[in-house]
Amino acid sequence: MRTATESVLEEIPPSRLNLRHLPYLQYRNGPILPIYKFKRTPCAEELKQLTGLLAIRQANNTLIVTGVSFGCVDRELFFQGNHAFEGSLIQQITLAYDEKYIYTKSGSFGCTIVGRSDYAIAETAAFVWGLESNIQTMHVHCNERFDFGAVLNEQLDLLLRNGQSKIELIVSNISPAQAKYIAQVPHPIVLELGNSLDSFSDGGYAFVEALHGRESPFGNLRLGREIHAPLGFCFQQLLLCKSIDNLEILCFVAPLLIRELLLASAKAVSFTIDISDSLRLDWTTIEIVPRHLSVEFSSCESVAHIDFIASFLRHLAALGDLVKLKLALCPKWVRGIPESIAEELIRVIDANQNMEELYMRYTFIEYDKHLGEIYAAMEHHKGLRRFKVDQYLDKVDPGYTILKQLLKKNRSIEVLYYFGERITDGDEIDRIYSFNGFFRGSEGLAQSSLSFMTPLVGEALTRSASCDFQRNALLMANHTDTLLELVQFSLLLTSEVCISSIEE
Repeated sequence: MRTATESVLEEIPPSRLNLRHLPYLQYRNGPILPIYKFKRTPCAEELKQLTGLLAIRQANNTLIVTGVSFGCVDRELFFQGNHAFEGSLIQQITLAYDEKYIYTKSGSFGCTIVGRSDYAIAETAAFVWGLESNIQTMHVHCNERFDFGAVLNEQLDLLLRNGQSKIELIVSNISPAQAKYIAQVPHPIVLELGNSLDSFSDGGYAFVEALHGRESPFGNLRLGREIHAPLGFCFQQLLLCKSIDNLEILCFVAPLLIRELLLASAKAVSFTIDISDSLRLDWTTIEIVPRHLSVEFSSCESVAHIDFIASFLRHLAALGDLVKLKLALCPKWVRGIPESIAEELIRVIDANQNMEELYMRYTFIEYDKHLGEIYAAMEHHKGLRRFKVDQYLDKVDPGYTILKQLLKKNRSIEVLYYFGERITDGDEIDRIYSFNGFFRGSEGLAQSSLSFMTPLVGEALTRSASCDFQRNALLMANHTDTLLELVQFSLLLTSEVCISSIEE
């Protein structure tokens, strides 16, 4: 049986290669990579099955080098290889002085396009992007010698064509025309700029201007490079863009930036606070505009740090109109959340009755005596629909008693792991969720017309709910008017049958 390499690739004998026009790649202190060509155009799955470092020649004198790259230092490209040269777990390839590259990775498959012409490299990159029909996440970075402005808009469109796709760009010279094109993609995307607004050749002016002119939601914008004070005009204008769903800063933010982010016009903001640098921040003086917040706190090492977090939560409780809140708490609290923070968190839950989603990240916390109190605060919450955690504290509630109590009290809530999987014991909790879904459906029927409800309730009573006393009782309690309609219809039908019998 032929391997994936043999089915789509054919090695080119060195005698047939024109090395004057072709990139020259070799292992560090090792042999030159053998060069292959495609026998035919591969599909995406065939390309992903290629293992090890393989250099594949294209007609435009570029090479597709397969393998997950760790990056580039000077002219050395580092790869994670399956068939490492001389048994090394990391492979290094040396580029020539005039060679440039784009590295692109989707899922577990990565490849580097190496060449000397910017436009040829862009053409080959577009060929690879075009093979993937449903890009979910695409990571793209290039060395400084490559001019990203050479990528045409129709080639960019291969990256941006899927709604809610996540595109990570670590580049430094996106042209104004490209920036405008990206900002006007007709569907929402997740765009991560590794160099923040320095990713654009004009500092982001064209991009921000296009975002201001956009009427539909852009999606999420993630900025990877630290933002320094004083804030530039372009970044200040970015904060005023109403089309951004979530503006996320991926590194620590300074106190001045915290104030500005919390005044942003974006629907949501996400950032990480270095508590040591922000202790002088007075939360009572800070206005919070976004109603969707995601805040992560750095390591908490003193009482002052704990008071700082408690003060922040106290301010959120005073707002009373949050919709979504994500809190990443300090991982050093192995034995649980400090008392003052737990109390303020409960106040946040109680005070924000319109909050729909709460996510708490507390990795490495093994035990927390406040778990029951926090869950109890959600039992009668009017708006909460999803409570997300990165782990369930089994040592506190090994039998899921606290969770079951919450689900029985609050029929509208789901308790989920971060990626959306329900926390369950695979038995009773599943049955509770099933009944809760029936309960919500029954409540929703109350808003329907009587002519629509009557046959539907009758069908449920005689079929789906007929062997379930709890569901039967729920329907009878919630839809008395419908039951009366059914009884009247039944009496009328009985009367007609009697009259018919007498006449006969």
